[in-house]
Amino acid sequence: MKNTARPSLEALHDESKFVLIQSFHVDDTMKFLMGQLNANDTDKKTNKWIGRFFGALILFSLGYLGYEFGKILATKGGGSSLKSISQLLYGFLIMMFVVLPIHELIHGFTFKYFKAPKVGYGASLKAGMVYAYAQKFPISMSELKILAMMPFLILTSIFLVLLALIPQYQVIIISILVLHTLACIGDFALTRYAFINQNRVIYTYDDLENEKKTYFFEALN
Repeated sequence: MKNTARPSLEALHDESKFVLIQSFHVDDTMKFLMGQLNANDTDKKTNKWIGRFFGALILFSLGYLGYEFGKILATKGGGSSLKSISQLLYGFLIMMFVVLPIHELIHGFTFKYFKAPKVGYGASLKAGMVYAYAQKFPISMSELKILAMMPFLILTSIFLVLLALIPQYQVIIISILVLHTLACIGDFALTRYAFINQNRVIYTYDDLENEKKTYFFEALN
């Protein structure tokens, strides 16, 4: 069954049309996302390539960080070691205070592209994350794929271009790329969830200003 016009909240809560299949508090978001990384998929082909793709990205990112730290530990010259540490530190600071806010703004702009009337931003210390949300605005699984992957695709493309243009800053740029990829694990989990359920008519919406919860509803027919 293909997605049709965007349903209203009233329609989603109409038990003759939709059934609630998942809901969780914002503080439990990471628990939900990590569960999706290990979720079973009836479409084994889809499960296989998505899992391998995201797994390869994460392993590469962890491997690069380990490689850079290994070089620092193996460096005999104090100056070279200090330079490597400072470049990694610059990459971390730029990631946290520049790239991460831009990442969330891209999510927000994507919600606006979908015509969400009210977009907001927040953070959960318990979940260890910052987030963008569209208050009480249902989105489909096809829209969820775009929403989840847009920051990764845009920012990765930008930093790959920068890497080609200013290779003298490659350690800083690659560090940002790696850290950003790791920060996208939650987005990867959402993308996987959307792909696995792409043949089901599922809508999700956030109510983060009142109940602090996210809901997933599936059409009954």
